Amino acid sequence: MFEEPGFTFGYDADGGILTITLVGLWTMQTVAAYAAATEELRGTAPPGATSDRTLVDLRRAHLHVRDVAAALSTFHERHAAQTRRTAVVVGSALGAIQARRISPARETRSFADIAAARAWLIAPGGADTDG
Repeated sequence: MFEEPGFTFGYDADGGILTITLVGLWTMQTVAAYAAATEELRGTAPPGATSDRTLVDLRRAHLHVRDVAAALSTFHERHAAQTRRTAVVVGSALGAIQARRISPARETRSFADIAAARAWLIAPGGADTDG
């Protein structure tokens, strides 16, 4: 089953976690829309919402083609200083590898389920980062 490429943002106020869900097979147009929406979110996010702790759900996303992955990596590098931890929920080992390449976070770890990813994000700093 193919889904239209897209993304949604959310915010878990209890954990201070920005959540991003990606779906479908992304194109360069999807990347441009995502970049614009992310920039807008940064300006309108509720108090305390930052990309310091981010949970990215890739379970319904396809692997990105090279140009899309490169564009996402370039976009995220501009905000690398703001991103401390990123937990990525993936459906495959290849998804985990690609997520690590794209993520600008100082700490990035992949998980098979949301609960484990969320627990790692809210754990005190210095938690195990081997993924």
